[in-house]
Amino acid sequence: MKQPHSLDHDGLDGILPASRQPQPQYFYFKLFGLAAILIIMAIAAFWLQKNLQRHPLQTSARPENLTELNDKITRAEKESPNKLPAALENQTSHAGESAEAEMAASKKSPISEPVTAAIPQKDKDQYDKSLISNGFKVYFKFASSTVDLSKTEKTDLTRLAEKCNNQILITGYTCSLGSPDHNQTLGWARANTLKRLLISHGVPAERIKTASKGMHTPVASNDTLSGRALNRRAELSCAGKQ
Repeated sequence: MKQPHSLDHDGLDGILPASRQPQPQYFYFKLFGLAAILIIMAIAAFWLQKNLQRHPLQTSARPENLTELNDKITRAEKESPNKLPAALENQTSHAGESAEAEMAASKKSPISEPVTAAIPQKDKDQYDKSLISNGFKVYFKFASSTVDLSKTEKTDLTRLAEKCNNQILITGYTCSLGSPDHNQTLGWARANTLKRLLISHGVPAERIKTASKGMHTPVASNDTLSGRALNRRAELSCAGKQ
């Protein structure tokens, strides 16, 4: 019985060597190369983790709601009027004088400018005109929206309010220490302090309009303690033509 033969169509049988299986050395070379890559990646990941631990990424915190911040300031002032509210403590800039030095200066020395301008009262009509023209300014301690006015100052405040023909405008201001958002809120708190005082003396609430300009309208340089003290204020004026 004849054995089947395969045909040699190209005539290369016996000339070209038969294909060989991959050598074990080549397999081990690829394995070692892959292991080296994995080791390098592990070292890189370890270094990156260590670097992030030393220098964490800075993320900006979401600003607090202004109403919540105002409530925090009010509560802090009731608990300790002379203490810097926590809502402003971390926002204080330490350029020039520190917050602690600012607090100490507000306690030791009064503001160089008097709380009310010294207007002669010889002529009552002239006095009223001057009061309406100049307005009424109240100065506050650092990071505070509470104030203790004398009897004369309260009289001048209510007198000006009564002389206003139209609405009464009270605007709060701050110095440059702290963030703009927090100073804006503190300006509102200072304006509302005078508003509550007027209401307690019989001035209708609907006649009083409050505003805040925060740190944006200084009347003195913020580079000195005395200048910043003059900028921490609230101003009462008559809105519209008198």
